[in-house]
Amino acid sequence: MRKNSFIACCVLFFVFNATMSSAGSFRCGQKLVSTGNSKAEIFRKCGEPSWREYSESELWPENSPFAVAKITREQWVYNRGSQALIRYLNFENGNLVSIDLGDYGFNADYPKKPCRPEELELRHSKSEIMFKCGTPYFKDTREEYRVDNVKGSKQRTTITVDEWTYNFGPTRFLRILTFENGKLVKIRQGERGG
Repeated sequence: MRKNSFIACCVLFFVFNATMSSAGSFRCGQKLVSTGNSKAEIFRKCGEPSWREYSESELWPENSPFAVAKITREQWVYNRGSQALIRYLNFENGNLVSIDLGDYGFNADYPKKPCRPEELELRHSKSEIMFKCGTPYFKDTREEYRVDNVKGSKQRTTITVDEWTYNFGPTRFLRILTFENGKLVKIRQGERGG
């Protein structure tokens, strides 16, 4: 009886460790991806991501006409199907700084059915919306600049603003989704679709 309990505990331990990851690492097949890895290392271990987002910001000291540092940020999204959680890999200046978990992923042939307006939530990323709802009816993109004070320096951030419009048909209103650097920040209702 003790031997069976021990074996059951060992199996649960290995299953738990195989499916769960710490905030700083996860597995691509047999290869471990960890914070600090370069984009090239991760590409070699995991292959092409399902989705990429890019942004940059500059640090400007008080009263200086020149930026002292430029920070590039990139997010790679790995969707490994409906049995695995989506992984969001966040890079700064080419190195992995954090790994976030999303909802369960989607099959490659998703969406099988049209999404409904009530499925759209502010917590979703651009990649999740694309996986759930497919290509939008209309897309528009622009860049905006924001300036924030960070520890005595001004940080000017380039924000990529995307507006996607989904047409849910003549009996429903259009939904206009506003994304900032890949994150859904606003959902507004338009006229009736057609």
